[in-house]
Amino acid sequence: IRIQAGRYKIYRQPVEFGDVVLDAFGIMKPLLERRRQNFMLEQPETQPGVMMDHTRMTQVLVNLLSNASKYSPMGSSIALTVDQSCKHTLHVEVVDCGSGISPSEREDIFRRFVRLSDQNGAQYGVGLGLSVVKAIIEEHGGEVGVKDNPGGGSIFWFRIPINGDTI
Repeated sequence: IRIQAGRYKIYRQPVEFGDVVLDAFGIMKPLLERRRQNFMLEQPETQPGVMMDHTRMTQVLVNLLSNASKYSPMGSSIALTVDQSCKHTLHVEVVDCGSGISPSEREDIFRRFVRLSDQNGAQYGVGLGLSVVKAIIEEHGGEVGVKDNPGGGSIFWFRIPINGDTI
């Protein structure tokens, strides 16, 4: 509601994205351990300061990692890749081993109240997590999407500008 009313605030400051990753992993660690899922992280040793809202970006990673965990089998792996090959853009991917998302569902997946069922037919949450992810990323001047994981599952990705501009 705050997003639609224009009262959703992003407080940008220089942040090392590695700190955001550590905070999100700390929140997610109990769920990953309970589901016996292996967390794999690939990121550059040094990362530039990125103009972003630390709290909101932590929320983005927690939402994406939480979905990856819930929609992946017990004992599977979840990967987080952080890339800054373009000097002005940070590219992040969360890779899961779930059943994937059909092309017809991909268009709506970032809308409010859209939920998918897992392999057992279970549904999680109320369908707001990915719409919040999209809103936060877009407020940071970035873009978000989902694609197939060639090994099975999905790859949720986002790109944000490092300097706080727009992509």
